[in-house]
Amino acid sequence: MDVAQLKDIIARKWPQTVSGFSGRQGAVYVTGIPQIDTLFADGGIPRGQLIEITGGESSGKTSFLYKLLAAITGRGRVAYVDLHNSFFPAAAAYYGVDIERVVVVKPESGVAAVRTTELLLQNHLADCVALDLVGERRALPATLLHRLRMETVRSRALVVFLTDTDAQLFPSSTVSLRLKVSRREASRVEVAVIKSRISREGAKTELSL
Repeated sequence: MDVAQLKDIIARKWPQTVSGFSGRQGAVYVTGIPQIDTLFADGGIPRGQLIEITGGESSGKTSFLYKLLAAITGRGRVAYVDLHNSFFPAAAAYYGVDIERVVVVKPESGVAAVRTTELLLQNHLADCVALDLVGERRALPATLLHRLRMETVRSRALVVFLTDTDAQLFPSSTVSLRLKVSRREASRVEVAVIKSRISREGAKTELSL
């Protein structure tokens, strides 16, 4: 997928404009979830980060991702890079995501997903990009991931990987924050900070979905 195709997809979703980072006024991404925001010194996830949300099947990781995206769609645009056709608009809307501020892109491979994300950031087409890699088992090229990390820092965006717990898709150094989600009750999950350069490692919190 090239830049022209991406712009065409986004222009059809948002006909008024295909650029502009309306959601990036602050230095942090305030999730609106107190249990999460208080994990960070400035009350939110610092921008310019690659983060990973991981968990087992039915752990609640996708619902947790939707709750995070709900806050940013209140003031910016989200691109959802959906590798395995797993994005459910009704479920996302249930958790507060403004579907009108989400564009879904469906690449054909993990490599294409990373490259698509880089193009989205380079061309100022989204404030936050979520890569849904659940079900993916092929390792992603380190060179592409390094380029993506540099572009994320430069653009002060957020890139969120959604992965399976046992997937070995990239080196641990790729992300600055890794959160593991585990189901505690039907509508309650535990979120544990497994790896972090931007908050305290080992911290855990529970929240209702």
